[in-house]
Amino acid sequence: MKRLSLLAVSMLLTCTLFAADIFLRGSVNGWGASDDFKFATSDNVVYTLEKSFDLFGEFKFGDANWGDYNYGSGGGAVELDTPLKLAPGGGNFNCGSNSYKVTKIVLNLLENSATIYGEGGELEITSWTVCGSAAVMGSEFDPTDTSNDMVFVGGVYQLQKKSVALAADAIYEYKFTGNHAWGVGQYPESMENLEFTVSADGTYNVTFSWNPATKKYGVVPESVTPPTPPVDFDTYILVGDAALFYVDWTPSPIGVDRFTLETTDGINYSKSVNNVPISKAGTFAYGFSKNGSTTDILFKDKTKTVTIEKAGTYNVSVSLIVAPGEVPDAEAILTKVVEPKYYIAGNGDATTDWCCGASWTADGCLMEAGYFTRDLPAGEYKFKITDGTWDNNWGYDAVDATQSTPGYEGDTDGNVVFTLAEYSTVAVNFDGSKIALQWTKKDEPVVFDTWTLVGDMPPFPAAWTVEPAFDLQTTDGVVYTLVADDVDMTVDKFQYGFRKNHTDEYAPLEAKYTATLDEGTGSYKVEITLDFTVATDPKVTVNFTKNVTPTYDYYIAGNGDGLNGWTCGITWDPAGCGMAEGQYKAHVQPGTYEFKVTDGTWDNAWG
Repeated sequence: MKRLSLLAVSMLLTCTLFAADIFLRGSVNGWGASDDFKFATSDNVVYTLEKSFDLFGEFKFGDANWGDYNYGSGGGAVELDTPLKLAPGGGNFNCGSNSYKVTKIVLNLLENSATIYGEGGELEITSWTVCGSAAVMGSEFDPTDTSNDMVFVGGVYQLQKKSVALAADAIYEYKFTGNHAWGVGQYPESMENLEFTVSADGTYNVTFSWNPATKKYGVVPESVTPPTPPVDFDTYILVGDAALFYVDWTPSPIGVDRFTLETTDGINYSKSVNNVPISKAGTFAYGFSKNGSTTDILFKDKTKTVTIEKAGTYNVSVSLIVAPGEVPDAEAILTKVVEPKYYIAGNGDATTDWCCGASWTADGCLMEAGYFTRDLPAGEYKFKITDGTWDNNWGYDAVDATQSTPGYEGDTDGNVVFTLAEYSTVAVNFDGSKIALQWTKKDEPVVFDTWTLVGDMPPFPAAWTVEPAFDLQTTDGVVYTLVADDVDMTVDKFQYGFRKNHTDEYAPLEAKYTATLDEGTGSYKVEITLDFTVATDPKVTVNFTKNVTPTYDYYIAGNGDGLNGWTCGITWDPAGCGMAEGQYKAHVQPGTYEFKVTDGTWDNAWG
């Protein structure tokens, strides 16, 4: 007969005497204790939740009051059909970037385990939200507050909170999370928050930026409450060459420009501005506009200069002395901001691109903002993090176990060693002191043939030449498609065909096809389908839909011709070639090109 230890008997008695309802609580139900996520039990030891639902983000198991029952993670990643270790009062379980279609969860309080049954997959993040201090966000770390959702702009997600009252040196906290739930792509993943401060009381527009692919983020609080200049003192604004100040020797309004100098006595003026981007090297002159004047400028004779050896980001410190009866003097000091660079060095090879294909090269694989990721096949991998030399390196002793997938180890050289049993996505993060190593299973990619659209020039930029921009897309290797919304067709009849795997091979599409545009030249939406359902007889479908001619605020007029498509192939027509949102782009051959920008007439033209 099986015997129970005194500890097991004690735990059983405790479960029986203090039994209460247990609920799944987390991102999936707003951390509530709702009846539809309540576990059933017959012995107060084994609890079962039989329900079909999507599990994502973070979660725990507890009673309605987080009282006697409050079970979190005892360590390890969330996996299906495998007992997860429970820890009374432990931290949240985190699904990371996964979503699970759950059918049943079984808790065993005697064994301190939870087993989740269902199917898993990559979680699609459809929205990003900034959560933080109520003084900035309007709500206190609320992932469901849609007023703090970010928008995708210029390759990153952004959110601006306008007219926010901030206090000098107060600490404002924030973090990012996806799909209006904690734990869904959450950054930082730990309980720690990101922070920012301001140096002066005032009203600010606060702009947040976030790139989930690189883990790069930023926050810029911009003052919209200009300080009132001292009544008794003159105001001086730093001005100079356009290469540094955007507008040549022209001051911005007093108090608005970030280069307005500060003073307490009207004699000694100074200003320090950090992280100023300077786009070119050279020697540049600077001066000081008095009280916002465009004519009364100290050192307008360009006797004060600063030399930039290399473009980059600089901290700028300026001082000015204007003592009565003395010749004014000034000094500008620019210090280049050097961001730390870290590299991953290991047993790389070109086949997998692990460590950028470099084998134990200290500066062979630069990490983007301390981040490196690759999809890797099964095998053993080793690495360390360096500063570009072996003088400073971080290995096994620097790994943060709480932020890493279990299963890694160290070798006699102090390297981090991990073994993949199957094709996986591996991510390595380094913050300057700690390494986070994570890997998750990923379906091995299926490689399909590549088919590229080629043809006559024009309309193609080069005749019968493979350009990756004209690759057709496929998800199954059978049906390939290419859709382009705004294509300038400068000829109404041309031949085209397809090339396989970026080679000169046409087979099995040896024939060239002819396209005729019944509506003449102009802007078209092009839709092409290449169907290999019958491999020996591929079907080609091409649709050309002429776009309705839009109206533009500005046009580009120049020495265009039909061969290159420059200025839409139109010669010196002030309203012939519209600029969408003030921009124009064309593929052209070597040569001399001329143009002006107009408003559609020659009455207003800019050259």
